[in-house]
Amino acid sequence: MRRSSILSMMAVAALGLAVAGPVSANDTERWTDTYPVSNTFACGVVEDTTVTLDGTAYFDGDGAWLRDVLRFTYQASYTEIATGTTISYLTRQVVIVSPNDVSLMAQGAFVRAQGGARLLDVGRLVVDPADGSTIFKSAQSLAIDDPTVFERYEAAICSLF
Repeated sequence: MRRSSILSMMAVAALGLAVAGPVSANDTERWTDTYPVSNTFACGVVEDTTVTLDGTAYFDGDGAWLRDVLRFTYQASYTEIATGTTISYLTRQVVIVSPNDVSLMAQGAFVRAQGGARLLDVGRLVVDPADGSTIFKSAQSLAIDDPTVFERYEAAICSLF
């Protein structure tokens, strides 16, 4: 299976770190970027997502990087190729990246359809930036280091059609 938008989101968060350049003391740097995410699931559903990133980098009095606050907006469309049926949704997530951890808050992958939610990724997830391991996970969040997370995401998307 190709990378899902969950993994792509983590990659985009890492890109946010690379965007912030040298700045003067007690400064912030803001930026906005847009990234396309495409994925084809084994069931024949195609994902086309546009990720918009609004970021702010914070620096201390000496100009050393302290943290990035990244606000993601995901405009997603899932199309079943066999029927042409498309389901679209909008979701948001806030990610705070610091030297010690990466905190993902609010709503990430949230797949809902008639009859209720198929997959929830809401709450808070804190990840070690050194190895990607989970430091903290609230009850309804998906851990990136869970070996079943991508299969569960794919199953939820495919169950929509």
